[in-house]
Amino acid sequence: MSAKNYLKYAPFYLVSLLPFWIIYGIARFAYFLMFYVAGYRKKVVFRNLRNSFPNKSEKEIKEDAKSFYKHFCEVFLEAVKLLTISAKNIKKRYFFKNPELLNNLYNEEKSITNAEIEEVKALMGENFYEVTAEGLTAARDKLAVIFGMEDVKTLL
Repeated sequence: MSAKNYLKYAPFYLVSLLPFWIIYGIARFAYFLMFYVAGYRKKVVFRNLRNSFPNKSEKEIKEDAKSFYKHFCEVFLEAVKLLTISAKNIKKRYFFKNPELLNNLYNEEKSITNAEIEEVKALMGENFYEVTAEGLTAARDKLAVIFGMEDVKTLL
């Protein structure tokens, strides 16, 4: 990678070194800027919410829009934090609530394409858009090492 690319990504790396409480503070500030100052894609967000929830009042739509922006900023900065997060910190913050659901998909060799699998993709350190059964096997093996699982099949 060239020096130019290192400089381009340096701010993200530096942010990833910050503790979570500071990252969430930055996320709240980014939410304020995006929602109140810049209005980033605000018309699109409101239109989509109105189309998706025609029975909701304008007040409810506005609260949902605010929630979306807050969540969007948090998820973005959490993804940046994954650049330098330790295995110990991952174990503290992430767990599998219903591993049987992923096990069933894995056994049926079905692909998973929803956003909830982003953590697995981030842990894999790979740039792929669809997690297949093969990808789940690799992710399961890597997570098993992090979580110290002897029987990796119990993880996913």
